[in-house]
Amino acid sequence: MRSIFLFLAIISSTLLVNCASTSPKKMILPAVTVAPFSVENKGYTLNGQINDVAGSDTIAILYHGSGVQDRWETMPADVTLDGKPSPTFKIISDQLNSVGISTCVFDKRAFKEKNTPAFEKALKTHTFGNIKADAEIIFNYVNNLPQYKKIVLMGHSEGTITASDVLFKNKQNSKIKSIVLIGVAAENIKTSIQHQMTDVMATNTFDAVDKNHDGKIYPDEVPEKLKSSLPINSIDHNKKGYITYEDLLKVLKKQSVQFMKSVYKAPSDTILLGKPAQWYKDIFAEKTLLQRANEYSVPVLIVHGVLDTNVFYSTNALPLSEKLRALHKDVTLISYFDYGHVLSPNKEDGEPTMGPIQPDAVSAIADWIKLH
Repeated sequence: MRSIFLFLAIISSTLLVNCASTSPKKMILPAVTVAPFSVENKGYTLNGQINDVAGSDTIAILYHGSGVQDRWETMPADVTLDGKPSPTFKIISDQLNSVGISTCVFDKRAFKEKNTPAFEKALKTHTFGNIKADAEIIFNYVNNLPQYKKIVLMGHSEGTITASDVLFKNKQNSKIKSIVLIGVAAENIKTSIQHQMTDVMATNTFDAVDKNHDGKIYPDEVPEKLKSSLPINSIDHNKKGYITYEDLLKVLKKQSVQFMKSVYKAPSDTILLGKPAQWYKDIFAEKTLLQRANEYSVPVLIVHGVLDTNVFYSTNALPLSEKLRALHKDVTLISYFDYGHVLSPNKEDGEPTMGPIQPDAVSAIADWIKLH
């Protein structure tokens, strides 16, 4: 299995399961009451909170990207633009609260067990089937709160699939007024992961290591921390003394094929790159949002960074918006040419970042919701 994860250190900032001010302006919020809640899905308890704006009849439910996430979808410091943990959903929630929209956030399955002996067992239940069921349970809880007459569904990355699934299952519910898809995963996630493990990883590796941009990486160019994950001599089969982009890509493609085979061969509860094999099997078998475009029944906002290396703009946001327009759906596409997967710019050296989500994007989302 070691060869499958040969370049894990390199892909940690890009793999699923990315200029403006680096932090949002402080806002004076209206009166907001935080109401914790717990709901149960087949014996598993999910914890969350309602951020209730006094007098608000509208609430947005925020659905996370992939992985074991806290309620704020906090991005770790090592992948953010400013080197600080960035609570993506907290930034969005505060902006929505400031314009009179209440919000619902929740911890994803297995988060509360992190750093405890119960984590491995909980992680094995983190299948995409359970994630979808959890999303529906959260929706049902909010839907039964009498003070809210309007519901906005909002998802990021994997959450665009779960939020859409909730909409499709509840298309007769007149409370659902709109849906927001940030970094939309419109094609099959299998395709996106294969891109991440091959051409994206190769490009990021050369950007990070090939400092003189001569198209070659020599052993003495590789930083000490990457030597074990980027063994030049092993990749250099022709013994040239260096590797090219094509050399690396060839190895990565083999590893991608091997990884996909391991997904289908592994027992369902085998953990692969932080997720049980069943998560991959479930989500690979899903009908894509492109295939289900005709099922959107409310106004759709797609917000996507063109620099996104997790789910490519050209194969996700653009074709989905075009298909929705062709189907005469109410769709708005907001594209940010300098932002990546969490609507933040790359670092000066070109390395993708995962936040903080930028103020102009957050404001645009809030303004669109207010109009719809």
